[in-house]
Amino acid sequence: MKTYLLPSAAGLLAAASLLVQSTGALAQTTCPAPSSTPSATLPYITSGESLSNYTLTFSDEFNTGSGLDASKWNNAIWYETPKGPVNYDVNNNRNGKLRIWPQSQGGKFYNRTIDTDRKFYQTYGYFEICAKLPRGIGPWPAFWLFNHDGETRPEIDIMEAYPGSQNKGYWSNNNNEPIGYGATVWLDTNRNVNSQYFGPFPPLSQSFNVYAVKWDSTGSTFYFNGVARGNKVGAAMPSRMYILLSLWFGGESGKPSNGNTPTGTGNAYEIDYVRVWRLNTP
Repeated sequence: MKTYLLPSAAGLLAAASLLVQSTGALAQTTCPAPSSTPSATLPYITSGESLSNYTLTFSDEFNTGSGLDASKWNNAIWYETPKGPVNYDVNNNRNGKLRIWPQSQGGKFYNRTIDTDRKFYQTYGYFEICAKLPRGIGPWPAFWLFNHDGETRPEIDIMEAYPGSQNKGYWSNNNNEPIGYGATVWLDTNRNVNSQYFGPFPPLSQSFNVYAVKWDSTGSTFYFNGVARGNKVGAAMPSRMYILLSLWFGGESGKPSNGNTPTGTGNAYEIDYVRVWRLNTP
């Protein structure tokens, strides 16, 4: 996940191709339930398109067991070993959620990445989560796809939010709650082909919302609460990718501190589910 480049007023019209998508109040509050037959669960798309083209290939509803399913997930990104305090849990008290929260140790906040590297990859498809985001200065929650099989490192950032940003009214409000998020397509490291901004919304830390991307052989389209947003990014990206759910700190969200960053489970990046479908006609 690369650092999102904060646009200036003039930069919004520059070559970075950043789109401001203002949509008003679209709080989801509840997450779409799976089908009673899990394999029959369909994407949450409300724009009227046919859903017969989708076949479920991966899902985790986080409502069984009491820990991270090691057959599906890692608890650190590929180039790191797990560090710092354990700041995540799954289905605690049967809450049916994956939670990742800010936690400091010795005054330092450690990044946490939960991913499917070496366990689940897919080329093309519809990738969807329902989540509530944390607040405060420092947290940088994200949902993204990545590949590091070779020297080329393609990436699709489906959602990145910056609750601690000083660009109030854009990324965050005066209470350091996220009110917008970014989506970016990278062909390779430092090859950003498109960045889009979605917002402002009611605080994304106060309700659950659905974030998704439809990625096919002609490009990527981002969805928020079942509706396609912005412009389709027409970049060919044929490499397989895996899923990452991360809570990092810093960047546009500012430097975390014990005084300005609410810690603990009450300020978690909460993910209700992760679901992936194959496109039968990509």
